[in-house]
Amino acid sequence: MSLEVFVGNAVNVPNIEKVGKSDPYCTVEFLGVKKKTQVQKQNLNPVWNEQLVFTLADKPLSSSDKIDVYVKDWERVGRNR
Repeated sequence: MSLEVFVGNAVNVPNIEKVGKSDPYCTVEFLGVKKKTQVQKQNLNPVWNEQLVFTLADKPLSSSDKIDVYVKDWERVGRNR
């Protein structure tokens, strides 16, 4: 059994770069497992259209389970923001 999360797009992502545009990607975390989409270079309206699959290992979902979704800026050097 698995949980499938579809990551579609984002609109008007804030540009945090001093030169050029942000390179956004999306991370999704569920039950301590983190997955991410591809980086969309120089794009403040990224379209990922990606499906991320989380294996449940026969564990039923509970009402306290949560999914954390973040949009971050990829950096070639240094920490992603």
